[in-house]
Amino acid sequence: MHKLIFLLLFLPLLAFAKEKPIIILDPGHGGKDQGARLRVIEEKKLTLRTAYLTKKHLEELGYRVILTRARDIFLPLGTRVSLANRRPSSLFVSIHYNSAASPVAKGIEVYYYAKG
Repeated sequence: MHKLIFLLLFLPLLAFAKEKPIIILDPGHGGKDQGARLRVIEEKKLTLRTAYLTKKHLEELGYRVILTRARDIFLPLGTRVSLANRRPSSLFVSIHYNSAASPVAKGIEVYYYAKG
């Protein structure tokens, strides 16, 4: 499911690139920051697993992929921003699983920064 969402949203955009960009996957939260939690399921673990699965799939397609974290460590937001800014021609994807009090809440969110 996660691969499908990623592929539907991002790979069509990459088809128009002159060269394949480096893709930076940012598994949200980590370490002392567990993120959202449902019983024993922690967002930080889900985001890391999703990042690894997505990385594997993208590398099979010939993309160079970098993870901001490869294990359960806390990375401050500033560190994540620095990693993205060091590679301005890359695609930075931050992975999160949001939670809501309402049981009918569902869907995905996509945010992007457009220069200029």
